[in-house]
Amino acid sequence: MNYEIQRKENSLSGTVLTVQIPERDVDRKALYTLQYDMPEFLIPFRYRDVDGQVELTYQTGERSKLRYFYGPKMPEDYVCLWEGLLQPLLSCSEWFLKPFSFVLKPEYLYRDKQGRISYLYIPSREDYSSGDQLKSMAMQVAEKNSVSSPELENMVLRMLMKDFQPKTFLEALHKAQTPAKPAQKETLYPPMPPLPAIKQEKQETPPPLKDPLPAPVPIGDGDIFIDLSGKEKEKKKGGFFRFGGKEEKAVGKKGKEKKGREKRVFPAGKQPIVAGKMPGEKPWTDTPVYIPPAAVRPAPVSSETQFQKPKAVCPAAEENETQLEEFGTRLRLVGSVDLPSVIPVHIEVGEVFTIGRFDTSVGRKQSSFEFREDTKAVSRHHAAIERDVDGYIITDISSRAGTFVEGRPLQPNLPYRLRKNVKISFGTSGADYIWEE
Repeated sequence: MNYEIQRKENSLSGTVLTVQIPERDVDRKALYTLQYDMPEFLIPFRYRDVDGQVELTYQTGERSKLRYFYGPKMPEDYVCLWEGLLQPLLSCSEWFLKPFSFVLKPEYLYRDKQGRISYLYIPSREDYSSGDQLKSMAMQVAEKNSVSSPELENMVLRMLMKDFQPKTFLEALHKAQTPAKPAQKETLYPPMPPLPAIKQEKQETPPPLKDPLPAPVPIGDGDIFIDLSGKEKEKKKGGFFRFGGKEEKAVGKKGKEKKGREKRVFPAGKQPIVAGKMPGEKPWTDTPVYIPPAAVRPAPVSSETQFQKPKAVCPAAEENETQLEEFGTRLRLVGSVDLPSVIPVHIEVGEVFTIGRFDTSVGRKQSSFEFREDTKAVSRHHAAIERDVDGYIITDISSRAGTFVEGRPLQPNLPYRLRKNVKISFGTSGADYIWEE
């Protein structure tokens, strides 16, 4: 039996979902259990009796829709997504819950800040959903989420096309994710035991010599000797050295003084001679040197203008409407000139367009449109724009700096109906746009 889920927006508690079921269809055992022990994979709810009906009120709180985080994923994140999606259906019996009493519709799947997936649960005696709805939900999730491993993605699609069983499905995913161990080679003979370690005697190093070798002493006059001490002979002023019996007096070089070259001064307009000067010749030539006039000389560049960053040229405020017609529904920049001038929003009814910032640590696209990685105040998952039969809706996805409409901040996870020519700001650092349809 399908029950109607009504949606209300509350400025204080966020999105509120209500369901009414007949009192005779309520599963009291599951209802009382959930009042005292609510598992983390369910959205908390309250109930009250109203004229033979039991009204269940769910508050999503800080949870965001799971569909806001659809997109390409790495194999680890892809497996975590399926485990968080299907594991609650396998472990719900611990709380006296039934798998087909979960609301198995992608639009009612939520995700908290830690990445955990939450369900709506209707404690009814009759099954709310069926096996076909479970398979349909899994097919929609697989269609909107891709993985960088083609083998893993093809395996998921093959298993979904067959008889879908959550337990078998998760076991196959974990098996494909775990790397296979290399097979051990079979040997005809058993391995030999390891040889005992040979003890090596520690060799004692000889003690260093206390006194170095003395310097050789010359033996008499007229003898040649070689100094093996490794020390450089000290030369003293006025000392004598013996070599072959001849005595020579050492002459110090300190007595010699170097005479500095005289600085030559040339007349104005004369060019000095570099080389080839003859005796008695002038040290300059009569060839005049060309000196440009002051008007032609380049002006000196100050240190302030030399290192000043060039200013960006702001585009004209009035843009050509014929150039923007190709974008259709769009966000037009009115803030910082360093950001994209136009963000085209091309979605059909029931689709979602997400806006965020590129994350270098992940290295892949996570949103429909992403600002550069150095864009300040814009979160990786910042906002989402949805389209329904009545128009467009924008929602802030619990971003740090927030999303503003006409200068007023939006409450996280609370949708806001867009109107033409309203100003939307993503954060507070110049990402200001005008909504145009």
